[in-house]
Amino acid sequence: MGFIMSFYSIMIIYITGKDRPVVHSCNDTYNIHPVLRQKIIQSDYYKNDLAGITTFQEVVDEVYSKVTYACPHIPNTMHVSSAFCLLHKLFTLPVTYRQLEELINHPDSPFLRVTGLLYVRYVIDFKDQWSYFAPHVDDKQEFDPGANGQKRTIGKFIRGLIEDLNYFDTMLPRIPVTIQRTMIENLMKIEFRASAIEEKKKLLKKGIKVTAVYYDDQQEYEAELMDEGKNDSFWVHFTGYGNEQLTKIEDIRVAEKARSRSRERGSRSRSRSRGRSPKKESKEIDFSKEVLKRQREAAASQGGDYARRPTSYKSSLSLPQTTSTTRLKSRSPVRAPPANSALSSSSSSRRSRSRSRDRD
Repeated sequence: MGFIMSFYSIMIIYITGKDRPVVHSCNDTYNIHPVLRQKIIQSDYYKNDLAGITTFQEVVDEVYSKVTYACPHIPNTMHVSSAFCLLHKLFTLPVTYRQLEELINHPDSPFLRVTGLLYVRYVIDFKDQWSYFAPHVDDKQEFDPGANGQKRTIGKFIRGLIEDLNYFDTMLPRIPVTIQRTMIENLMKIEFRASAIEEKKKLLKKGIKVTAVYYDDQQEYEAELMDEGKNDSFWVHFTGYGNEQLTKIEDIRVAEKARSRSRERGSRSRSRSRGRSPKKESKEIDFSKEVLKRQREAAASQGGDYARRPTSYKSSLSLPQTTSTTRLKSRSPVRAPPANSALSSSSSSRRSRSRSRDRD
């Protein structure tokens, strides 16, 4: 009896963990455009070559050996690509959450990772997609998704999946506006952090005096910067205590002297004798407003500034009024001179000559 109970408890843990099947949040066509899906299921490659594939590992092996681009169609043709045939095949198989994570993190081929990311974009619930995208938005691995020589990183590929509705010559499922804005806001925060880290690294030189957080008590102490570690961290030596620690770059503050030396080029330091408090180095950015601003600019650049505030009546009176039209005027026909025009001109010249003679 005890063995049976332990067996069932193990099975419950197994099923409720990462080894349970992925729950799809999509329609019957897996959110693929109906025309594209029809091409997939009617293609010879899908009907014949993939008919015998019934496991996740077989799909992984086929993607590794066959897929060399990630667009829906074979380049310069309207024939469906092997990448999307295999993606559709993966939709029809029982895939666990653990297998999906392994696919996204697969080290053997970027196209295996892209297949996993596209799987997430098409069938995973929109509110859960960011948890799969977030660990890879800074990924620098390059690949050529369209087989056209235009390489991009995994991070930029994820950004396109979030921000763009068009994916080559097909349409991705539309992300709800609030969820999409939250995702873009998170992307901007990561970008801002990355740029801030790069700026900070320019100031961090071996041997300079810094203030660092000691992780045992979460207090700041004076320290000396040593060697750079991994994952944006540095070794610091706490001068007052003799301890050394690998510290994240966010937990290191550069001493003001080192900052002032770095600003000596092309900038004049202001005197603090007037009692002014030093200005903060960076303001807090309202990322939600920045997202709305970018979306307005993107809409305006495409010719549809739908988020722009409507012009009031008084403001419209000061705008230049255009009365011209784009309709081309028809060219006026060339009129032929009258038949007696030559005779009248000759007779008038004779009259003028005779008058001049009479005067003489």
